[in-house]
Amino acid sequence: MQHIRINLDESRQETTMHGSYAFPLAIYHCNLKDYFNQCSPWHWHKAIEFNLVLKGSCDLLIRDKSLTIESGNGAFINTNVLHSQHPHDDSGCEFLFIILDPQLLSINDSYYLQHKYVQPILQNEGITAIPLSRGSEWQKLILDKILECDRAYQKQDYGFEYSICSSISQIWYSMILALQNPAAIQPNTYFDDDRLKNMLFFINNMYMEPITLEDIAKSGNLSVRMCNRCFKDQLRTTPIAYLISYRIHIASKLLVSTRRSITEISSSVGFNNASHFSQVFQKLTGKTPLAYREDTQSCISND
Repeated sequence: MQHIRINLDESRQETTMHGSYAFPLAIYHCNLKDYFNQCSPWHWHKAIEFNLVLKGSCDLLIRDKSLTIESGNGAFINTNVLHSQHPHDDSGCEFLFIILDPQLLSINDSYYLQHKYVQPILQNEGITAIPLSRGSEWQKLILDKILECDRAYQKQDYGFEYSICSSISQIWYSMILALQNPAAIQPNTYFDDDRLKNMLFFINNMYMEPITLEDIAKSGNLSVRMCNRCFKDQLRTTPIAYLISYRIHIASKLLVSTRRSITEISSSVGFNNASHFSQVFQKLTGKTPLAYREDTQSCISND
């Protein structure tokens, strides 16, 4: 299987350009089974996102909450918010998502509208994500508009950009009517994202070295205890488990993109024992490194 990969920098910020500079919006259809380990990696982006589950269900993990999203429902994910999606059960999850530059929320680049109706939501750290359910009238309207955007985007008839912008404006209008006083929503977390992002940046740059829990904590200017708590509260994992998972993720890319030996790859991602590396790789992916390389390359060849 050829996995979907999200291009990320060292702080886990997505670097993909969605749409174009002229029209910075894109709509994608995805299946979680097509991601490495069947879940999207922890990442964040300057763009905002609206998603809708088409089949199955998933758990959307945000720093301060976990949302189970059933078929037909969806979620809004705010700018700069670390998030990841995991299958809720064995049925898998197919979904679509709209990702767009917040500048599309401005009508005629109006500073007044941006200041009054857009920035209070985008800049509020308490608004990380909003679940969207068909059981709510205003949320159902948003979900229907997401589908309208998708139909227009897939057909791309003349004027489709205008049609999508109209639907996005109606989506945002529904949100601001529902929230009305976003300043009253306070963040439910002991930590700010910047500290976590600093620690992720450190791990993503130093994963090949024999780094310790103390090293990770120091990069976030936290004690070991608070570092553990930060990872558990926001990423639902431990710092060392994240480090190991990231090493295996990098190794999976090297197995496909290079002809380096298993021993060379294990050493390059921070393992000092190839046998231990193979055991961990199989535990996390369900395949040995060699089997993973052969299966993935066979899939690419067939394509």
